Amino acid sequence: MKTTLVTAALCLGLAASASATDLADAVYSTVSSEGFTNLTGTTFSSAGSTRDLTTIVVVLDYSTVTSLIDSGELSSATTLFTFSNSNGNGIAVSISGSQSESGEYTLVANIASGSYSKDSGNLLNTTSYDAETGTITFSVQTMDGSNGTRIYAADGTVYWSQSNIRWSQATDGYNQITYSSTDALLAVYAFNSALSSEEITSISAQAAAAVPEPATATLGLLALGALALRRRRA
Repeated sequence: MKTTLVTAALCLGLAASASATDLADAVYSTVSSEGFTNLTGTTFSSAGSTRDLTTIVVVLDYSTVTSLIDSGELSSATTLFTFSNSNGNGIAVSISGSQSESGEYTLVANIASGSYSKDSGNLLNTTSYDAETGTITFSVQTMDGSNGTRIYAADGTVYWSQSNIRWSQATDGYNQITYSSTDALLAVYAFNSALSSEEITSISAQAAAAVPEPATATLGLLALGALALRRRRA
């Protein structure tokens, strides 16, 4: 039974005029049962005309991730999606993984734009991994101006920076997500503000908790099927 989740939070922006403290604050959301589509023309900007203030929370199924590692499909960086703005600047968010001789899994998050890239180190072996809940949470935050982009660990106090990856302060137009690999994706939430490290931690935990365990979802479908059959017989 798949009981573990990986939660990835893609967070774009340095400061926000409004904060998000609940999944209900998301301006866009989708789950695996609905399918993942390109969000062409969808704007996730907050107050003002810049596109720097956006947060995207992504939930991955960790059992699927480990299966992809076992099969060798994550031996090199595999792009989950690319987030781009109206200036045509895009940031690819990827994951790769490996397994040691002792059986320990390692998952690495990577961001890339043009000739620049940055990886997170071994997220499974850092504060991003919660052995009790079986979750991994990482965040990516793109900042204004020349401050670049950071990958945050789960608690928001550990991060990796790349100053050359940035939006170049795009104005007007739209932000767009183009999905490349959805095998491990369970849910995606978008917010029109840049969350603080505390908010990232809280929202990521909420997003992971909001996704039902596969066994629970299966039981729910069976119950609905039984109810439908009973009504037909009646």
